[in-house]
Amino acid sequence: MTATAAAPSPAVAPPPGSPRFALFDSFRAIAVLCIIGFHVASITGELNKAVIGDVLAVAGNTALILFFVVSGFLLYRPYVAARAAGRPRPSTARYLRRRVLRIVPAYWVALTVLGAFPGIVGVFGHDWWRYYFFGQLYSHRTLGGGIPVAWSLCVEVTFYTTLPLWAMAVRRVRVGGWLAAELAPLAAVALVGIAIQLAAARQAVSYLVAQSLLGECTWLALGMALAVASVA
Repeated sequence: MTATAAAPSPAVAPPPGSPRFALFDSFRAIAVLCIIGFHVASITGELNKAVIGDVLAVAGNTALILFFVVSGFLLYRPYVAARAAGRPRPSTARYLRRRVLRIVPAYWVALTVLGAFPGIVGVFGHDWWRYYFFGQLYSHRTLGGGIPVAWSLCVEVTFYTTLPLWAMAVRRVRVGGWLAAELAPLAAVALVGIAIQLAAARQAVSYLVAQSLLGECTWLALGMALAVASVA
């Protein structure tokens, strides 16, 4: 008798009609290890040491960029593939359901448990909704509370909610063929992200803006452009 593998959960399975890029799990694992190393080093003081501190600082920041690039690639590719093949866009309701199942339950459990013990700041206060609904990034008062590193998850969730709107809008772009119509808007988005980061470095805009989707969109646009290249 031949054993059959159990079907993966719909929360982690590829979207219908899309391939699974298994090696992206390796990218994520490497990025996770780099980020853990960065935060451990910052707590223990190793980040202030020559060589090892520099390596971990670069690795931690690069790993965060990698997460955004991977998200841009994997989430946008089904939309690009559908457009290239002349098919309708993937179901928005199915896409959002998958995103909610993938992120929300685990995050809410972690937030609640850590709020109870050891008692991270803010989770059960009057700003609770900001932490549970991915809004902590957008206020100086809450950015450092809850799970502080979840600021990047706030960026991801904002990206999740805007991606179907982007896919809908970019289909209306008529610049040459579909390939140019996809890449030209993404290039513009990447330039906006660069401009926001430069403005934040000169203190012309708040660092909260630089850490939001507006400031991090360059890396997501890069991943989306790689998705376009993959389909092409």
